[in-house]
Amino acid sequence: MISRERNPEVTDPMPSALEAIRAELDYWEVHLYDGDPGSKWWEQVQARIEGLRHRENRLLSVQPTVTNNLIGPNSRINHNSVDQSVNLVTHGRSADQQAGDRDPDSSINRPRFRDGDEPLGVFWSQIPSYIKKAPVTDIYLAAGPAIWLRVGPAAESHVDLSLPTVVRQRLMSDGKLWLSPLDWGDIGFIRAEDGFGVYSRFSEGDSATNSVAFVFETGEIWAIDTGLLAATSDIVYFGDVQKAMCSRLLLYRQFMRNLGIEPPLRWTAGLDGIKGRRLNVQHPEQGISRLGDVFLKDQIVCRGSYDGLQKPHLVLAPFFREVFKRSSMEYPSYLQS
Repeated sequence: MISRERNPEVTDPMPSALEAIRAELDYWEVHLYDGDPGSKWWEQVQARIEGLRHRENRLLSVQPTVTNNLIGPNSRINHNSVDQSVNLVTHGRSADQQAGDRDPDSSINRPRFRDGDEPLGVFWSQIPSYIKKAPVTDIYLAAGPAIWLRVGPAAESHVDLSLPTVVRQRLMSDGKLWLSPLDWGDIGFIRAEDGFGVYSRFSEGDSATNSVAFVFETGEIWAIDTGLLAATSDIVYFGDVQKAMCSRLLLYRQFMRNLGIEPPLRWTAGLDGIKGRRLNVQHPEQGISRLGDVFLKDQIVCRGSYDGLQKPHLVLAPFFREVFKRSSMEYPSYLQS
C-alpha cells in the first residue's frame, strides 16, 4: 500500500501487489490534472499510469468483453454505422450473434436524448422542498444547432446509479466538477427516471439551458450544448469545439472512475445543424484564422473507443478529421501528435 506518511513519486519502484497498484493509480488519476497537459511532469505521470495499468491488467488476467454497449435510453448501438476508430474486442461471438445486436432504431445519430418538447428532468436540490421551494420544476434544453459528446462503458455496467445523492457525492473533488457541461458558468442539478444531470444557467429560476451533462443509470454520460454554435449563424469555431470536447473527455473519464466504472470506454461525438456554415481554424501559436468551404451536410457523427490513457485529441481524431474533411481542409499537423 501507499504509505500514509508521504505521497508516491513518479520515480518510485513499481509496486507488485494489486492493492498497492490500484491505490497508486487512484492517486495519480486524481493528481494528473495538477500539472499542465503536455508538460514534462504530465508526460511522466501519464507514463507512470500506463505502466501501473499494464501491471494491473497482467495480474487480473482480463477476459475479452462483448461490445453490447448500453447507450443512454437505448441499450444497443447501430453496428451498421462505420466505427472510424478502434473496434472493441468481440472474441467468441459469431456473425449471427453480432448481427442480433443491431438495432435499426439506434440513437447513435441523435444529438439529443430527449425530444424537443420533453424536459431533460426536474430541478433537484438536496434541500427538501418543505424547507425551500424549488425555484423551477422542469428543465428544458434550448433549441438550435448542437454539439454533443457521449462517453459510456464498453460493456454493461453493474454500478448502482439510481440514487442522485450517491451520484452527486462523486461529482466534485479537489475543486473540480467532473460531470461538467460542455460550456457553463453557474450550474444546477436535475434528476429523471433514467439518471442525473448538471446543467448551465444564468439564474436559479431558469427553466431552459443551453448546456447539460447527464449520466444515465447505465453509466453513460451524454453532454449536449446548443450555446457554443449560437454565437454566429455561419461559422463553426473549431477551437471552441476541440477545447470543450477534449477537456470534458478527461473529466468524464475520471468521473466514471469515481463511480467505479473502468476503461475501456466508448465515445460518440457530433455536430448538428451546421449545413451552410464554414469551419474557422486558428493555429494555437500562429494566431491566424483560416476558413474552410461550407458544410454540405447538416450533421457529422463519429464514434470510437478509449482506453483511458490516450491523449484526448488523439482519441477524438476520427471525429476531428471528418470535420476538416467535410470542410475541404487539410488536417493540421499540430493535432497529429
